[in-house]
Amino acid sequence: MPQKRFLDPKAYLEREKRRKKQPVRRCAALYTRVSDDLQEKQCSIETQVVCLQEYCEREGIEVYDVYRDEDVRSETPHHLRPDGHRLIEDAKAGKFNLVLTYLSCRWSRYPEVYHAGRRTLEKLGIDLDSPGERLSWDTPSAAFASDVRLRSNLFYRDMLLQYTLDGRYQWTAKGVYTGGPPHYGYLVVPAPEFGEDRKKYMIDPYESLVIIRIFRLCVEEGWSCPKIARLFNKEKVPVPAKSEKYAHSRHPRIVNCKGVWSPQRIALILRDRLFTGNCLYGGSKHHEPIIRVAPPIIDLGTYEKAQVRLAENKRGSSRNAKRCYLFRGRLYCAHCGVAYNGFTSERSGNRATQIAYRCGGYVKHLRG
Repeated sequence: MPQKRFLDPKAYLEREKRRKKQPVRRCAALYTRVSDDLQEKQCSIETQVVCLQEYCEREGIEVYDVYRDEDVRSETPHHLRPDGHRLIEDAKAGKFNLVLTYLSCRWSRYPEVYHAGRRTLEKLGIDLDSPGERLSWDTPSAAFASDVRLRSNLFYRDMLLQYTLDGRYQWTAKGVYTGGPPHYGYLVVPAPEFGEDRKKYMIDPYESLVIIRIFRLCVEEGWSCPKIARLFNKEKVPVPAKSEKYAHSRHPRIVNCKGVWSPQRIALILRDRLFTGNCLYGGSKHHEPIIRVAPPIIDLGTYEKAQVRLAENKRGSSRNAKRCYLFRGRLYCAHCGVAYNGFTSERSGNRATQIAYRCGGYVKHLRG
């Protein structure tokens, strides 16, 4: 029978001390991110990568891989980001023990998103560091200082958005194009009268004819939106989303467009007041709505007649009706002015089904 060996406490402590003194090989994943094209110009992905690689070379850190998230918003959780998800999966596989970001805001400007990603890495035994900031969560005082830094990132973002919004309202009120996909019916051209890099709207010669035709069919011919959409699909009129000026847009409505005219698209064009030369723009608790101006395509009278026609078509629509009523949309209550609705009273026994009309505000009248 082998003799039982007892652990020597002194030898154990000495062995642990020697083990801790041995240098740990540091292998880092470099994470980079930009949220939009403007940020790409200010601090591109390549700039972040070069700075992080130079830091790793100075500190003797091995680089495992570079993770790049382009056009990804800061509030997006890391597991929902394309390369952020790949980074987490590689972290679970133990392929590195350190994640480096150019600045903490590249990981996320939102403290809750930042900490959620940091804790995910922490559970896997992986450190998160930013060479330019040196955030630490080891002690309460260091954690407090680091959290203040994260809050300052969010404050900077909110102030930048506020300044950008103020400038956008100011230029939009003057008729200057302020970015985004160009409005249907218009082209974006240089506007040297407003500044060297400023642009403005100009009427598109082809798309404006499509808009004028839509209003003419609605107002003069009395056509409904589905009927206009069927005609345009039969004639293969190009839809707005397939225009060349939207070729580089990444908006889901444009990317996922099937290339057919829908009644909803026709209705949106008929309700768009910008085609008359001006419309209300924006409006929030910090800003009053302003008047946005553009070259007029139709006159105000035609626009108002189109709104009347849309309201009449809505009252006379039978798409949700189970029965056809002859006086649908033609009878109105003399007491309150609300339209009469047809209804059917199902009778049991030998009594026939009763079909009649009553005021849409019938229940209100009963309640007094």
